[in-house]
Amino acid sequence: MAACLFIVVLKQATLGRLLYPVALAFGIASMATRKNAIGGWLLYFYYWMFAFLTTYVLDVALHPSVFLTHEGQKPEGHLALILAAFPRLLACAATVVFACLLLHYREWNWVEKLRLSLLVTCAASFVSVIIDSQYFPTVVLPNAARCAGVVLWTLYFYKSERVERVFRTHDWHPNEQLQMTTDS
Repeated sequence: MAACLFIVVLKQATLGRLLYPVALAFGIASMATRKNAIGGWLLYFYYWMFAFLTTYVLDVALHPSVFLTHEGQKPEGHLALILAAFPRLLACAATVVFACLLLHYREWNWVEKLRLSLLVTCAASFVSVIIDSQYFPTVVLPNAARCAGVVLWTLYFYKSERVERVFRTHDWHPNEQLQMTTDS
């Protein structure tokens, strides 16, 4: 019942109208919790990945007929749609699973798995944008923006000091570090 209501609400409102206020709320929460281990950009990553996955799942759920073959439809166009949408969706779903496991276990091996999953999501998104440019030019810009976002998050997980300190060395205590520098 609740799922049906959710889909009806989504059909009446654009996805952006729902995700933008949530993005703003998560942005504020991320700023407010930037001193916590899971705060700041790391917290915002979780919002972004769930929004990314929600967008793709809703594209499929709200338009299932698009993904079915139709009489008169060119087979290469249908194949292009499947190759553009489903690998990206599956890669994104896997990334969300690894991100949740990382959040639960907070062990470095899950960071490595998440990094690999992010790289696969980057590749699937990039291939999707190439396919979109040939067959579905109206969706190139939003999909390219999502692809760029995945690339930025991948770089974050490879370069972030917070990720290193929260999950590898387990010494993320910015308040203690601040006290030590002001006391000395």
